[in-house]
Amino acid sequence: MSVNGNHAAGQVNRETVLELVKERIRTIEERTESPKLIVNVHGLVGIGKTYLIRQIFTYFNDQAYPVILLNFDSQEQPMQQECVRSWSEVLDTLRKHPCLARIPDTIESTQGDEQSIESLAIISCESDDFEQRIDEGKPLLLLLDALDDLPYWKWVQEHVIKPLLDQQRTLVVATSQSPVFWHFWELREQSTPTSLESFSLEETQAYLHQFGKADRADEVYRITGGYPMGLDYIVHELPANPPQEIEHHYAHDMLEKLKEKLPDKIQPHFEEYLHAIVDLGDEFDLSSLRTRINAGKENSHIQPPGRINSTVTTLNSRGFFSYDPTSRRYRLHRLIRHLV
Repeated sequence: MSVNGNHAAGQVNRETVLELVKERIRTIEERTESPKLIVNVHGLVGIGKTYLIRQIFTYFNDQAYPVILLNFDSQEQPMQQECVRSWSEVLDTLRKHPCLARIPDTIESTQGDEQSIESLAIISCESDDFEQRIDEGKPLLLLLDALDDLPYWKWVQEHVIKPLLDQQRTLVVATSQSPVFWHFWELREQSTPTSLESFSLEETQAYLHQFGKADRADEVYRITGGYPMGLDYIVHELPANPPQEIEHHYAHDMLEKLKEKLPDKIQPHFEEYLHAIVDLGDEFDLSSLRTRINAGKENSHIQPPGRINSTVTTLNSRGFFSYDPTSRRYRLHRLIRHLV
């Protein structure tokens, strides 16, 4: 799996993930080898995981494969052919696959509590002629979006994923903020964790094209670093005329306006990203970074564990670090690594 050389090792773009999924499906069809059957795409809130999942659905639906998309984020808005369904309706669709004909009618949560599937709602959709495509023997693509903190995740693994993978004719693509936890070792061994990066400059330009603002790509990329959630909001806030130079204070002011418009669930994650792409620019005070990291070590509610490491990854992907010992950014890199 190739990684764009301009970004942090271990992070990949959307095209790379799509090509990986195509390759796995092709291998399943040809039965030339036994590929890993789970691709776990993970990354920051707002990094574009749902966008990617929908891209994968559209591509394989157009290629006449049986595909099911299940989005477990109750706050997400359905798009196009997606709709909010009860689990009962979702399971009726899943039962069309011979391996899932005996799915239980009750769901057990991680705490061992059973609840009626009628009380659960989920965003879902399936490909055209779903049952016919299964009967034709084509591999099934199961897309699972927003798996973080799902109370019945173990149940889904046991009663949906395991039976399908036992037949070696299903590929699962699962998205989450962090690599998902597998309750069964055989699923863990099948999983390929893949960290999703922000949009490249080219992807930013393609995104802005639909709003007639492709010519502002350099400016927007400088402000947002390609963070998709930031793109989605800032595209409507751009001043009519771009500034002659994208000064530090201009980017900071735009991001502050953007932050005010973000949903509550996005706020803490975007705050982290704002620190990464603005506060750690050339005007950043190294002593402030030391104070912030030390405060985070002592007060996890101020700087939760993992956020600094995530910020370091973001900084690296944005090219803020240098390995030239004479560079100020080299000293910044050394300082962060020492403190973390």
